[in-house]
Amino acid sequence: MSSAPPSEVDVLIIGAGPAGLMLALWMSRLGINARIVDKRTAKVYSGQADGCATPLLPCRGISRAAAGDGQS
Repeated sequence: MSSAPPSEVDVLIIGAGPAGLMLALWMSRLGINARIVDKRTAKVYSGQADGCATPLLPCRGISRAAAGDGQS
């Protein structure tokens, strides 16, 4: 079994759910190098928590169009 080459990140985020993805987005906007890992091996083709983070988007400087309502 070969090992992956080492990599360096400032923050390791465990879990690619809504909270983990929002945290990664916010850290990237702050210039923080983050990596997300998740135990799920299969792709997810439908939302798991659709809309639960939508109220947070405007206060994070993300347009409403990104939230999927077509307005900016």
